[in-house]
Amino acid sequence: MENLTIQQVIADYGYWALFVGTFLEGETFFLLGGIAARQGMLTPWGVALAALGGGFIGDQIFFLLGRWRGVELMASSRRLARKAVKARTLVRRHALALVLLSRFLYGFRMMIPLACGTSGVHWLTFLALNFASAVAWTLVFWRLGDPTHGLYGGPAQAGGRHHRSAGLELFLGPFSAAQVFGGPARALQPSAG
Repeated sequence: MENLTIQQVIADYGYWALFVGTFLEGETFFLLGGIAARQGMLTPWGVALAALGGGFIGDQIFFLLGRWRGVELMASSRRLARKAVKARTLVRRHALALVLLSRFLYGFRMMIPLACGTSGVHWLTFLALNFASAVAWTLVFWRLGDPTHGLYGGPAQAGGRHHRSAGLELFLGPFSAAQVFGGPARALQPSAG
């Protein structure tokens, strides 16, 4: 979807468009929501909450879909099957890091929750880590699109200090979440429950 079209959808449907857009795609809708907030069409907090909710609920649904019909779904196309094999192998080796970083790995955002569902990651563990990841992702991309300090205006343009800070947050956000939720790493081992 082109950015101009996405901007029009956000202008017409507001927070619901952001929620659905971040449920399916993510960053593009979120950043354009930041621009809409800068233009006064939406509030920055509303943009952040809609994006957080859409991203979190989207990944939960893909995880549950993986638990329910993941194997059949992934076998339905060659492209998905290739990605599924890679994703399940990675989940078995690095489940904690993948759940926390899945939103930041382009091309695997939907596949990793599906693979976690088919690999037996406990639902409660996935829920907690997915929430931590969603919060980190929201903070990073809210900062990038924040109308007062982000890439699109405000003090960030004056001194550049905030640009370096946003880049650091983009790099360190998921790792901070890993430190907070590092305790459940053993719970991510595949199980029957």
